[in-house]
Amino acid sequence: MAAPNADQAKKLARKLSENFGDTEYWRVWNEERKLMAMRRALKAKFEQNPKLAEQLLATGSAYLIEDSRKDTYWGGAKPGSLNMLGNMLMERRYMMRKQRRAAALALSHANAEKKST
Repeated sequence: MAAPNADQAKKLARKLSENFGDTEYWRVWNEERKLMAMRRALKAKFEQNPKLAEQLLATGSAYLIEDSRKDTYWGGAKPGSLNMLGNMLMERRYMMRKQRRAAALALSHANAEKKST
């Protein structure tokens, strides 16, 4: 099953949910798939575009909010919104910093070994 756009995909997901019964299992399974897909997309986005990665890192420790007044799941502008995209961007920023620190540490150790031999 494929949908031509996001609105159609949402309608299709609701229809599937109704067909399977709106069980807790279905809801949790769907939620996990959605989050996993967004994590993969953000990882690929910033790995493929170093300029965007630098822009994200340049936000420092700022709290990031997806400025969407319509989407209360991914967005965070509306009171009560979950701001999942903002949270995932902060998570991606943290992971990028962690990877850079690990790479710098490995390089430091490699240089230290070269000097000692």
